[in-house]
Amino acid sequence: MSFLQKWKPLVISLIATPFFLLAGFASGGFGHGDYFWVKILFPYTMLSTIFFHSITTFFIVIGSAQYPVYGIILSIVNDRKFVGILISAIHVALAVLSVFLIGEGFS
Repeated sequence: MSFLQKWKPLVISLIATPFFLLAGFASGGFGHGDYFWVKILFPYTMLSTIFFHSITTFFIVIGSAQYPVYGIILSIVNDRKFVGILISAIHVALAVLSVFLIGEGFS
């Protein structure tokens, strides 16, 4: 496998991340929206609001790093299909929890 082919998931994730962040900020209405897409795209960050009652700077950093970390993991592992399905399943499960568990302050 060539160097570029090996790191393709990371490159794609680095390109996609700013678009996902913009979609999240737009969905959140820059503080006045419904946060639906933030819950779907960044479930780790949104689930943290259950404990902290707000989106903290630390979890903004976690959300910003989420997709590049997915890309790094997929670039490093040998069985991308299995790990990709695993990452997707965890992400979807947490996104569903995020949609149903987040408090009214983020509805």
